[in-house]
Amino acid sequence: SSLNTLILSEKITTEPLGDILAAYDDSNDVTRMTCTPPVYNYDINGDLAVNFEDFVILASEWSNSGCEAADYYCYGADIDRDGQVDVTDAAIFSDYWLNNVPSQILAYYTFDNNDVYDSTGLKNDGYAINPVYDTNVPPAIGLGKSINFSESAIYPDSNTVQYLQIPNVGLPDQFSLTLWVKLPADFNNPGGAQTLFANRNAGAGIWVYVNTWNSNDKRIYVQTKDINANESSARTGNDALTYGEWHHVAIARNRNTVRIYVDGNDLTVFNYAQDDFYLDSPGYRLGANETGTMLPGWFDDVAVWNTAISSSTVSDLAKGIRSPADYMNPVAAPA
Repeated sequence: SSLNTLILSEKITTEPLGDILAAYDDSNDVTRMTCTPPVYNYDINGDLAVNFEDFVILASEWSNSGCEAADYYCYGADIDRDGQVDVTDAAIFSDYWLNNVPSQILAYYTFDNNDVYDSTGLKNDGYAINPVYDTNVPPAIGLGKSINFSESAIYPDSNTVQYLQIPNVGLPDQFSLTLWVKLPADFNNPGGAQTLFANRNAGAGIWVYVNTWNSNDKRIYVQTKDINANESSARTGNDALTYGEWHHVAIARNRNTVRIYVDGNDLTVFNYAQDDFYLDSPGYRLGANETGTMLPGWFDDVAVWNTAISSSTVSDLAKGIRSPADYMNPVAAPA
Protein backbone atom coordinates (compact mmCIF):
# COMPACT_ATOMS: atom_id res chain seq x y z
CA SER A 1 0.00 0.00 0.00
CA SER A 2 2.89 2.39 0.74
CA LEU A 3 4.31 1.59 -2.68
CA ASN A 4 0.98 2.31 -4.36
CA THR A 5 0.78 5.63 -2.52
CA LEU A 6 4.18 6.61 -3.89
CA ILE A 7 3.13 5.69 -7.42
CA LEU A 8 -0.23 7.46 -7.21
CA SER A 9 1.45 10.60 -5.87
CA GLU A 10 3.78 10.45 -8.90
CA LYS A 11 6.81 10.47 -6.63
CA ILE A 12 7.91 7.36 -8.51
CA THR A 13 6.75 5.70 -11.71
CA THR A 14 6.58 2.05 -12.65
CA GLU A 15 9.29 2.41 -15.30
CA PRO A 16 11.86 0.92 -14.98
CA LEU A 17 10.53 -0.30 -11.63
CA GLY A 18 7.85 -2.26 -13.44
CA ASP A 19 10.11 -5.25 -13.84
CA ILE A 20 10.65 -5.38 -10.11
CA LEU A 21 6.94 -5.05 -9.44
CA ALA A 22 6.21 -7.83 -11.92
CA ALA A 23 8.74 -10.08 -10.21
CA TYR A 24 7.06 -9.46 -6.87
CA ASP A 25 3.57 -10.03 -8.26
CA ASP A 26 4.65 -13.34 -9.78
CA SER A 27 6.38 -14.54 -6.65
CA ASN A 28 3.30 -15.45 -4.59
CA ASP A 29 4.85 -13.43 -1.77
CA VAL A 30 7.95 -15.63 -1.59
CA THR A 31 10.61 -12.98 -2.01
CA ARG A 32 13.77 -13.92 -0.13
CA MET A 33 16.82 -14.88 -2.17
CA THR A 34 20.46 -15.59 -1.63
CA CYS A 35 22.90 -12.71 -1.58
CA THR A 36 26.56 -13.66 -1.98
CA PRO A 37 29.55 -11.34 -1.48
CA PRO A 38 30.16 -10.56 -5.20
CA VAL A 39 26.73 -8.92 -5.35
CA TYR A 40 26.58 -7.54 -1.84
CA ASN A 41 25.65 -4.01 -2.99
CA TYR A 42 22.29 -5.28 -4.23
CA ASP A 43 21.47 -6.36 -0.68
CA ILE A 44 20.41 -2.82 0.23
CA ASN A 45 19.43 -3.41 3.84
CA GLY A 46 22.33 -5.75 4.60
CA ASP A 47 20.26 -8.75 5.75
CA LEU A 48 22.12 -11.15 3.41
CA ALA A 49 19.14 -11.54 1.10
CA VAL A 50 17.89 -9.64 -1.95
CA ASN A 51 14.16 -9.29 -1.52
CA PHE A 52 11.18 -6.95 -1.50
CA GLU A 53 12.42 -5.26 1.66
CA ASP A 54 15.38 -3.94 -0.35
CA PHE A 55 13.01 -2.66 -3.01
CA VAL A 56 10.97 -0.77 -0.41
CA ILE A 57 14.12 1.13 0.60
CA LEU A 58 14.89 1.86 -3.04
CA ALA A 59 11.35 3.22 -3.53
CA SER A 60 11.39 5.28 -0.34
CA GLU A 61 14.68 6.94 -1.33
CA TRP A 62 13.59 7.50 -4.94
CA SER A 63 14.85 10.79 -6.45
CA ASN A 64 16.97 11.59 -3.40
CA SER A 65 19.98 13.50 -4.81
CA GLY A 66 21.81 14.03 -1.54
CA CYS A 67 23.28 10.57 -1.07
CA GLU A 68 26.74 10.44 0.47
CA ALA A 69 28.98 8.15 2.47
CA ALA A 70 27.78 9.63 5.76
CA ASP A 71 24.27 8.21 5.24
CA TYR A 72 25.57 5.04 3.59
CA TYR A 73 24.52 6.42 0.21
CA CYS A 74 20.85 6.82 1.05
CA TYR A 75 20.84 3.66 3.18
CA GLY A 76 22.20 1.59 0.31
CA ALA A 77 19.62 2.65 -2.29
CA ASP A 78 22.24 4.60 -4.28
CA ILE A 79 23.70 1.37 -5.65
CA ASP A 80 26.07 2.97 -8.16
CA ARG A 81 27.25 5.52 -5.56
CA ASP A 82 26.74 8.54 -7.85
CA GLY A 83 24.99 10.60 -5.17
CA GLN A 84 21.38 10.03 -6.24
CA VAL A 85 18.77 7.31 -6.37
CA ASP A 86 17.55 7.13 -9.92
CA VAL A 87 16.67 4.91 -12.85
CA THR A 88 20.22 3.56 -13.03
CA ASP A 89 19.99 2.15 -9.52
CA ALA A 90 16.56 0.69 -10.26
CA ALA A 91 17.79 -0.90 -13.49
CA ILE A 92 20.82 -2.45 -11.76
CA PHE A 93 18.65 -3.83 -8.97
CA SER A 94 15.99 -5.11 -11.38
CA ASP A 95 18.52 -6.81 -13.65
CA TYR A 96 20.14 -8.63 -10.75
CA TRP A 97 16.85 -9.72 -9.20
CA LEU A 98 15.31 -11.05 -12.38
CA ASN A 99 18.26 -12.67 -14.09
CA ASN A 100 21.09 -13.59 -11.77
CA VAL A 101 19.63 -15.54 -8.88
CA PRO A 102 19.07 -19.16 -9.92
CA SER A 103 16.95 -21.17 -7.51
CA GLN A 104 18.83 -23.92 -5.69
CA ILE A 105 15.79 -25.64 -4.18
CA LEU A 106 13.86 -28.40 -5.95
CA ALA A 107 11.38 -29.03 -3.13
CA TYR A 108 10.87 -27.57 0.34
CA TYR A 109 8.50 -28.81 3.05
CA THR A 110 7.98 -26.78 6.24
CA PHE A 111 4.80 -28.56 7.53
CA ASP A 112 3.75 -25.26 9.13
CA ASN A 113 0.24 -25.34 7.69
CA ASN A 114 -0.47 -28.97 8.62
CA ASP A 115 0.29 -30.19 5.12
CA VAL A 116 3.11 -31.40 2.86
CA TYR A 117 2.85 -28.54 0.38
CA ASP A 118 6.01 -27.73 -1.59
CA SER A 119 6.88 -24.12 -0.73
CA THR A 120 8.97 -23.58 -3.88
CA GLY A 121 5.92 -23.31 -6.14
CA LEU A 122 7.37 -26.08 -8.33
CA LYS A 123 4.38 -28.24 -7.41
CA ASN A 124 6.36 -31.11 -5.92
CA ASP A 125 3.71 -31.56 -3.25
CA GLY A 126 3.97 -34.77 -1.27
CA TYR A 127 1.47 -36.92 0.55
CA ALA A 128 1.85 -38.25 4.07
CA ILE A 129 0.68 -41.57 5.47
CA ASN A 130 -0.91 -41.13 8.92
CA PRO A 131 0.83 -37.83 9.68
CA VAL A 132 0.66 -35.98 12.97
CA TYR A 133 1.59 -32.29 12.85
CA ASP A 134 3.30 -31.12 15.99
CA THR A 135 4.43 -27.84 17.58
CA ASN A 136 7.59 -29.65 18.70
CA VAL A 137 10.11 -27.91 16.41
CA PRO A 138 13.87 -27.35 16.42
CA PRO A 139 14.96 -24.52 18.73
CA ALA A 140 16.86 -22.95 15.81
CA ILE A 141 13.52 -22.55 14.00
CA GLY A 142 11.41 -21.78 17.05
CA LEU A 143 7.97 -21.53 15.44
CA GLY A 144 5.68 -23.49 13.18
CA LYS A 145 5.05 -27.22 12.93
CA SER A 146 6.97 -30.44 12.40
CA ILE A 147 5.67 -33.75 11.07
CA ASN A 148 5.57 -36.46 13.74
CA PHE A 149 6.11 -40.11 12.82
CA SER A 150 6.90 -41.24 16.36
CA GLU A 151 4.06 -43.78 16.28
CA SER A 152 5.40 -45.61 13.22
CA ALA A 153 5.23 -49.37 13.03
CA ILE A 154 8.87 -49.98 13.79
CA TYR A 155 8.47 -48.50 17.24
CA PRO A 156 7.44 -50.91 20.03
CA ASP A 157 3.72 -51.38 20.68
CA SER A 158 2.64 -49.63 17.49
CA ASN A 159 1.17 -50.95 14.25
CA THR A 160 0.92 -47.57 12.58
CA VAL A 161 2.55 -47.04 9.19
CA GLN A 162 3.87 -43.48 8.82
CA TYR A 163 6.00 -41.82 6.16
CA LEU A 164 6.09 -38.99 3.62
CA GLN A 165 6.07 -39.69 -0.11
CA ILE A 166 7.35 -36.99 -2.47
CA PRO A 167 7.40 -37.05 -6.29
CA ASN A 168 10.44 -37.49 -8.50
CA VAL A 169 11.98 -34.04 -8.13
CA GLY A 170 14.56 -34.66 -10.86
CA LEU A 171 17.70 -35.18 -8.80
CA PRO A 172 20.84 -34.25 -10.77
CA ASP A 173 24.27 -35.83 -10.20
CA GLN A 174 24.97 -33.02 -7.75
CA PHE A 175 22.30 -32.53 -5.11
CA SER A 176 21.76 -32.09 -1.39
CA LEU A 177 19.20 -33.09 1.20
CA THR A 178 18.79 -30.97 4.32
CA LEU A 179 16.42 -31.62 7.19
CA TRP A 180 15.90 -31.54 10.92
CA VAL A 181 15.25 -34.87 12.63
CA LYS A 182 14.55 -36.06 16.16
CA LEU A 183 14.29 -39.60 17.53
CA PRO A 184 12.37 -40.25 20.77
CA ALA A 185 14.32 -39.96 24.02
CA ASP A 186 13.26 -43.49 25.02
CA PHE A 187 14.19 -45.07 21.68
CA ASN A 188 15.33 -48.56 22.60
CA ASN A 189 17.06 -49.93 19.52
CA PRO A 190 14.64 -52.16 17.64
CA GLY A 191 16.30 -54.19 14.90
CA GLY A 192 16.88 -52.58 11.53
CA ALA A 193 17.68 -49.10 10.28
CA GLN A 194 15.79 -45.85 10.67
CA THR A 195 15.25 -44.39 7.21
CA LEU A 196 15.66 -40.68 6.57
CA PHE A 197 15.34 -40.67 2.74
CA ALA A 198 15.13 -43.41 0.14
CA ASN A 199 13.90 -44.61 -3.24
CA ARG A 200 15.12 -48.18 -2.84
CA ASN A 201 15.25 -51.25 -0.66
CA ALA A 202 17.66 -53.89 -1.94
CA GLY A 203 17.55 -52.58 -5.51
CA ALA A 204 19.22 -49.71 -7.33
CA GLY A 205 18.84 -46.28 -5.79
CA ILE A 206 19.69 -44.32 -2.67
CA TRP A 207 19.05 -45.09 0.99
CA VAL A 208 19.91 -42.65 3.80
CA TYR A 209 19.42 -44.07 7.27
CA VAL A 210 20.42 -44.02 10.92
CA ASN A 211 21.96 -47.34 11.86
CA THR A 212 20.49 -49.26 14.78
CA TRP A 213 21.26 -52.73 13.49
CA ASN A 214 22.53 -54.86 16.39
CA SER A 215 25.15 -52.37 17.59
CA ASN A 216 22.95 -49.27 17.84
CA ASP A 217 26.01 -47.25 16.78
CA LYS A 218 23.82 -44.36 15.52
CA ARG A 219 25.92 -43.85 12.42
CA ILE A 220 24.31 -42.15 9.44
CA TYR A 221 24.74 -44.10 6.20
CA VAL A 222 24.21 -43.05 2.59
CA GLN A 223 24.09 -46.16 0.43
CA THR A 224 23.90 -45.96 -3.36
CA LYS A 225 23.54 -48.81 -5.83
CA ASP A 226 23.49 -48.70 -9.64
CA ILE A 227 21.44 -50.93 -11.96
CA ASN A 228 24.38 -53.36 -12.23
CA ALA A 229 24.30 -53.92 -8.45
CA ASN A 230 27.49 -51.96 -7.82
CA GLU A 231 27.09 -50.48 -4.36
CA SER A 232 28.91 -47.79 -2.38
CA SER A 233 28.51 -46.50 1.15
CA ALA A 234 29.25 -43.21 2.78
CA ARG A 235 28.87 -42.90 6.53
CA THR A 236 29.65 -41.02 9.70
CA GLY A 237 31.39 -42.37 12.75
CA ASN A 238 29.53 -43.60 15.84
CA ASP A 239 26.96 -41.55 17.74
CA ALA A 240 26.22 -39.04 15.00
CA LEU A 241 22.82 -38.47 16.63
CA THR A 242 21.56 -38.43 20.20
CA TYR A 243 18.05 -39.48 21.13
CA GLY A 244 15.52 -36.98 22.39
CA GLU A 245 17.19 -33.99 20.68
CA TRP A 246 16.72 -32.19 17.37
CA HIS A 247 19.62 -32.51 14.91
CA HIS A 248 20.21 -30.81 11.59
CA VAL A 249 21.33 -33.33 8.96
CA ALA A 250 22.71 -32.42 5.54
CA ILE A 251 23.72 -34.80 2.76
CA ALA A 252 25.71 -33.21 -0.10
CA ARG A 253 26.36 -35.47 -3.07
CA ASN A 254 28.85 -34.44 -5.77
CA ARG A 255 28.81 -37.24 -8.34
CA ASN A 256 30.80 -40.11 -6.76
CA THR A 257 31.42 -38.49 -3.38
CA VAL A 258 29.11 -37.68 -0.47
CA ARG A 259 29.56 -35.44 2.57
CA ILE A 260 27.42 -36.00 5.68
CA TYR A 261 26.92 -33.14 8.12
CA VAL A 262 25.24 -33.17 11.53
CA ASP A 263 24.51 -29.88 13.29
CA GLY A 264 26.79 -28.08 10.83
CA ASN A 265 29.78 -30.39 11.38
CA ASP A 266 31.22 -32.62 8.66
CA LEU A 267 31.16 -36.08 10.25
CA THR A 268 32.00 -38.02 7.07
CA VAL A 269 34.26 -41.03 7.59
CA PHE A 270 33.77 -42.69 4.21
CA ASN A 271 32.47 -40.59 1.31
CA TYR A 272 31.89 -43.01 -1.58
CA ALA A 273 28.88 -42.96 -3.93
CA GLN A 274 28.03 -44.61 -7.22
CA ASP A 275 28.22 -42.32 -10.26
CA ASP A 276 24.99 -43.52 -11.82
CA PHE A 277 22.58 -44.80 -9.22
CA TYR A 278 18.84 -44.80 -9.77
CA LEU A 279 17.94 -41.11 -9.85
CA ASP A 280 15.13 -41.45 -12.39
CA SER A 281 12.79 -42.62 -9.68
CA PRO A 282 8.98 -42.54 -9.50
CA GLY A 283 9.40 -40.81 -6.16
CA TYR A 284 11.16 -40.70 -2.83
CA ARG A 285 10.18 -41.39 0.76
CA LEU A 286 11.09 -39.62 3.96
CA GLY A 287 10.87 -41.77 7.06
CA ALA A 288 10.71 -45.12 5.22
CA ASN A 289 12.11 -47.04 2.28
CA GLU A 290 10.10 -49.20 -0.11
CA THR A 291 9.76 -52.10 2.33
CA GLY A 292 9.36 -50.26 5.61
CA THR A 293 12.31 -49.63 7.95
CA MET A 294 10.53 -46.55 9.21
CA LEU A 295 11.97 -43.83 11.40
CA PRO A 296 9.84 -43.28 14.51
CA GLY A 297 10.49 -39.61 15.05
CA TRP A 298 10.00 -36.04 13.89
CA PHE A 299 11.04 -34.25 10.69
CA ASP A 300 11.09 -30.53 9.97
CA ASP A 301 12.25 -28.08 7.29
CA VAL A 302 13.02 -30.71 4.66
CA ALA A 303 14.65 -29.39 1.47
CA VAL A 304 15.98 -31.07 -1.67
CA TRP A 305 18.60 -29.00 -3.52
CA ASN A 306 19.90 -29.09 -7.09
CA THR A 307 23.52 -28.60 -6.00
CA ALA A 308 26.04 -29.97 -3.53
CA ILE A 309 25.83 -27.16 -0.99
CA SER A 310 28.90 -25.79 0.75
CA SER A 311 29.92 -26.39 4.34
CA SER A 312 29.30 -22.71 5.12
CA THR A 313 25.72 -22.97 3.84
CA VAL A 314 25.20 -26.08 5.95
CA SER A 315 26.54 -24.27 8.99
CA ASP A 316 24.19 -21.31 8.48
CA LEU A 317 21.20 -23.64 8.14
CA ALA A 318 22.13 -25.59 11.27
CA LYS A 319 22.51 -22.39 13.30
CA GLY A 320 19.18 -21.04 12.06
CA ILE A 321 20.93 -18.04 10.48
CA ARG A 322 19.55 -19.01 7.09
CA SER A 323 16.61 -21.05 5.81
CA PRO A 324 16.16 -22.98 2.56
CA ALA A 325 13.63 -20.25 1.70
CA ASP A 326 16.59 -17.87 1.31
CA TYR A 327 17.80 -19.93 -1.64
CA MET A 328 14.56 -20.00 -3.63
CA ASN A 329 14.05 -17.81 -6.67
CA PRO A 330 10.44 -16.53 -6.70
CA VAL A 331 10.46 -15.98 -10.46
CA ALA A 332 11.76 -19.47 -11.19
CA ALA A 333 8.54 -21.26 -10.29
CA PRO A 334 5.96 -21.91 -13.02
CA ALA A 335 2.62 -20.17 -12.78
